[in-house]
Amino acid sequence: MGLTLTVNDMDEEIIGPICQQGIHVRYNAILDKIIVAQKNWQIIKADLGICQESKKFLKGSYLVVSHASAQINPSDYMSNIRDTVLSNTAILKTNEIDQHYIKICKEYWLLEKKLKSIKSKDEQKKTAGNLKIIQAEFENFDLSQLDFSDDFCVESRFQGIRTDIIQKIKLHPLVDAFQTCTCAACIRVVVQSNA
Repeated sequence: MGLTLTVNDMDEEIIGPICQQGIHVRYNAILDKIIVAQKNWQIIKADLGICQESKKFLKGSYLVVSHASAQINPSDYMSNIRDTVLSNTAILKTNEIDQHYIKICKEYWLLEKKLKSIKSKDEQKKTAGNLKIIQAEFENFDLSQLDFSDDFCVESRFQGIRTDIIQKIKLHPLVDAFQTCTCAACIRVVVQSNA
């Protein structure tokens, strides 16, 4: 049920160099794959939404970026990466740069929270100064340095289950026939994600 991105789908040029520690999945690679997934899903929905039943069923569908530890709204990667990382730190690998980014995000979040609760003008001024410093560090952080875990995929979610319609989706040319189980018991759909 969805679009799955595997390491084999990704071009080394997009995801970064392959090294002894594995593949580096950079922030822009995830964004690119999300955009391709969204476009492909819209095409599938348009092609299969001809009859009223299918149209109604597909209207409630949406995409999620699925990691081993979390399912995240794709727009959170584009508009709210700080809170996304804070609530799902396992989406990043555990290298020094990623850990530093998590530390910046936590400090930024804590200072924002603290500033809202302070009554003393002097303490507010001090906290606001510290917040300004960490905010600048956060805003100047190069997100392309982040190394995301490579266990992610983009999957569709449905408001209900209609195996007859899901089976039709599996036959769409944008569905990866190699990775999609065609049996009726399986509702997972893997969509081709290459541009």
